[in-house]
Amino acid sequence: MKEHLAQARKAGLDALKTLEGDIKKIDDCEAGVVIDLFLSYRAVKGWDEMISLVPKMSPVLMTTVMVQEQLGFALNRAGRGEDAERVLQELIARRGPSSETYGILGRVYKDRWETARVAGSVMLAKGC
Repeated sequence: MKEHLAQARKAGLDALKTLEGDIKKIDDCEAGVVIDLFLSYRAVKGWDEMISLVPKMSPVLMTTVMVQEQLGFALNRAGRGEDAERVLQELIARRGPSSETYGILGRVYKDRWETARVAGSVMLAKGC
């Protein structure tokens, strides 16, 4: 399966989605394979696919720190910064702080600031 995932990753997002469709039950699949698929979606910028894969995972796997951090990352990249912030803040409350979680949360805040800055520049340019 790892070899199939490597080939699909090289072929792109559609190949990964096809491979995911071939897996009968994600929540019964070996954790290493599910994580490999999850991170393969990240490698091809399949943010929405990463997000939709999480609820299909086993409850134990979906609540791991790494999955929750990467879910926050994907939500932010998909333009869902508030959802990303919520996931990351809940992770910090549940598991305690970590440099990785804070780093991703910092990126969420930076992207939010950048969006506001650009919007402010546009408003100034329009004379508002």
